[in-house]
Amino acid sequence: MKKIVIIFIGAVVFFGMVNSASAEVNWDPIQTLNIPANTITPTTSSVLVNGAKYKITVSGTFFAGDNIEADAKYSFRTGSSSSWTDLVSTYESYGETLLDLFMDSDNDWGGYNSEHVYSKIITGSGNVLNFHIYDIYPSNNTGGLTVQIDRLRREATISSPDEGEKVYGEITFEAFLVDDDQDNIQWAIRKGTCATGTGTVFGNVDGYSNVATIDTSNLTNQTFSFVGDMSNMLLGMYCFVYNPVEDNGESNIRETMQFELVEPLIVGPPTDMNQCKKDGWKTFNNPVFKNQGDCVSYVQSNKKAIGNRKDN
Repeated sequence: MKKIVIIFIGAVVFFGMVNSASAEVNWDPIQTLNIPANTITPTTSSVLVNGAKYKITVSGTFFAGDNIEADAKYSFRTGSSSSWTDLVSTYESYGETLLDLFMDSDNDWGGYNSEHVYSKIITGSGNVLNFHIYDIYPSNNTGGLTVQIDRLRREATISSPDEGEKVYGEITFEAFLVDDDQDNIQWAIRKGTCATGTGTVFGNVDGYSNVATIDTSNLTNQTFSFVGDMSNMLLGMYCFVYNPVEDNGESNIRETMQFELVEPLIVGPPTDMNQCKKDGWKTFNNPVFKNQGDCVSYVQSNKKAIGNRKDN
């Protein structure tokens, strides 16, 4: 896996790389518009926040007279059409834009969809959107199209450890952020509390500068990872705090996850060479082995192991 360093902020390293994990992307409804087909006067949206991600979904069909039914991009004329096409049957000379839904100057809604539903993702520019259906004789038309405008929901999720999970040794802390830009991440591991400014043992706040790895190559799946060795720390409850710093106009995000640091479970030593096979050597921590051969050698040198005892 190739890593490319993009930017370093405080004690957090940002990387651009592909991560196989994924975060769920949700959208919040902002506005529903009905676009009439019998006028080319634009229907105007509310102002879209500059830099925010929006999903524009258009659905439905309308009738344009002369046995023509159309959606946002394609049309079908009963009696002369064999399929839905971009050019309007028997009106080809008027070009591919006839009966198209325009969003400002954009009428590209992709390939034909038999459900007559088309979507695209755009970035707000601090302006409104203007929608209209282009036709040379709009007064003949009936019905219209529906445009749904949704905004990307900014969300964060802690994925590891789980709530109440019992852990020991080296612990992997992971989280996801769904956003439309890069945010500075404040984070901490705290002993006995999730409260701010107390009990911190790892993090980039409260005087700590531990380095976490953050992948921002996909803004809707920004990943966080930090591995901390807690072998010599006091046992008990801890809290992982993940706090992407909000931008102006965005809601605060502060996720917490409590887990329990416990005595490690002693696994081993192996007493049979078969226990070392099929990655079995990886399961032992008493002792820890470098590889399968190391595990087998240990068993062979142990006089009490099965196969080495004189009574076998």
